[in-house]
Amino acid sequence: MWQYNYSDDIYHHGVKGMKWGVRHKRKNENNNRNKYDHTNALDKTVLKTKNGTQISLTRKPTPKLTKLIAKMSPKVRDTLSRSDIMQIKVKGKEIGNLQLYKESPKSLNIVWVTVDSKYEGHGYGSAVVKGVIDYAKKTNMEQVTLEVPGTSPNARHIYEKLGFEAGEVISDEDDAWGGLTSMKLKLR
Repeated sequence: MWQYNYSDDIYHHGVKGMKWGVRHKRKNENNNRNKYDHTNALDKTVLKTKNGTQISLTRKPTPKLTKLIAKMSPKVRDTLSRSDIMQIKVKGKEIGNLQLYKESPKSLNIVWVTVDSKYEGHGYGSAVVKGVIDYAKKTNMEQVTLEVPGTSPNARHIYEKLGFEAGEVISDEDDAWGGLTSMKLKLR
């Protein structure tokens, strides 16, 4: 299926020396960035656990179908420009995922942090959340938010140790999550 890429037009003006089909970047491409665009700053970040194990975060590519939908829907395009999904890797092996959502220029939401059950208890989740907090501080965020399921008391314990404060329960305790509780870490 043919896919049009707005940031990489093909010009066919017949200018002397120009070959048909040669791609040229738009000159104003960098000037049109969304104010929420965080330009994948966490991509290829390396973090360390307390015992020195290195963890790498690698941005997952956006699926082609999502890109296509984003071209047709301004709402999806905006959400996509504010989101990042990262692979959490140890020694090159994917052990979990991280999704971030920039709620505003001053607020970053951790949508989820997952670590496969066989890798739990090694400090990987804590190191990733600390890395996100450090990133938020470096980019002058005022707060980091998240929602923790009632079915994940271990995750809530980690967040509380890192300084997050519990807010209101935002979903029914009878749902699949056992009730979601909002949590916030003020950075300023």
